[in-house]
Amino acid sequence: MTAPGGNTKDRTPSDLVLTPEQERAVDGAARWMGRLGRFQVLAGGLISLLVVVGALAWALGQTPSTEVESSTTPPLVRLGEVSTETLALSGGIVLAFGLLLLRGGVLLIDAAEDLEKHATGRFVEAGLGHLAGYFVTEIALVAVAIALVLGLGALP
Repeated sequence: MTAPGGNTKDRTPSDLVLTPEQERAVDGAARWMGRLGRFQVLAGGLISLLVVVGALAWALGQTPSTEVESSTTPPLVRLGEVSTETLALSGGIVLAFGLLLLRGGVLLIDAAEDLEKHATGRFVEAGLGHLAGYFVTEIALVAVAIALVLGLGALP
């Protein structure tokens, strides 16, 4: 990458001039980023939708009863007993995971679209800005995943 004017200290992303090889590399990376972003949008939307539908079904009491009569008294194992707090915490964490996945996908698609229009350095700068936001979102996504694992591991 070279900057017009020759002074390397005063370079900004909007001053970049890409060689044909670098343009091909940016185009290839942008295509893959777009594909990954679309996958993340679909996965995040599906996860969020499932959590919302599940919460509505639970709130409306439409879930079937899992109580099974046992011939032993008292039953050795009771299935289906989950506290409301545990259910709400798990649902909230999974919903946050889905929404962060969705937001990361949108940022990645935006970055890919900006980098595909890299004829001017302004789009490269915007693409790198979206890419930075994507990585911050992914850090939050990993934090939520860790919270989910720790939360489910702490359940009795």
